[in-house]
Amino acid sequence: MKGTLKGIDEIQWWHIVPLGDGRVTPGRSDVSRLEDVFLYPALNLAGKSVLDIGCWDGYFSFRSEQRGASRVVAMDDPDLRWGGMDGFEFLHDHFKSKVEFVKRSIYQPLQEQFDVVLCYGVLYHVNDPLTAATNAFQMSKDVAAFESLIIDVPDPILLLLEPGSVNNDPTNLYMLSTAWLDTVAKLNGFERVQHLQQTPQRGATIYRRVAPAVPQYPAFCYSLPPLNAPKH
Repeated sequence: MKGTLKGIDEIQWWHIVPLGDGRVTPGRSDVSRLEDVFLYPALNLAGKSVLDIGCWDGYFSFRSEQRGASRVVAMDDPDLRWGGMDGFEFLHDHFKSKVEFVKRSIYQPLQEQFDVVLCYGVLYHVNDPLTAATNAFQMSKDVAAFESLIIDVPDPILLLLEPGSVNNDPTNLYMLSTAWLDTVAKLNGFERVQHLQQTPQRGATIYRRVAPAVPQYPAFCYSLPPLNAPKH
């Protein structure tokens, strides 16, 4: 990574990350204690290529590398959030990592596919979750894992939230249903493998590709057409 690295106490951390020297970064999300909640240990990453969408400080990116992933790409746009790149660059240097960083939003999909795509804590923060979820699925060869504000009901619904109504956070825009995400998955050739409802409003789901499908919504149906949207 380039530039002058900031010290651990100078960085605005989101992830609390155990370091190799016994220290632990300050932060707001103790993800090392929440891996089970994300269904992350259920993923087979050894020898696999991994894309971590919305990586922030990169906990799951570096953790995937440590778990034996052959290649890891971390994707985020630090201009869209607080904290910038300081935490990621610190961890990249600390772990002597080969993780690749790509500055993009989920609406700028990479023109390649990965064995495993991680999309944790993203869909409920964006104003077009259908395009976002479609892009995540389309960048996966085999497995896509999501963690989101989600309710486990049989109807494929998408709830628009009033600003600050969930956790007093105005960046929480939507609440998904499991059936909604299952439907988007089916449109993209995936089926559900596992779901964990952490709380009544939050959960994680793993999907596996079963067909080389793309959604049949024409590109003009989207504000930003997703990867491979039909042009008719």
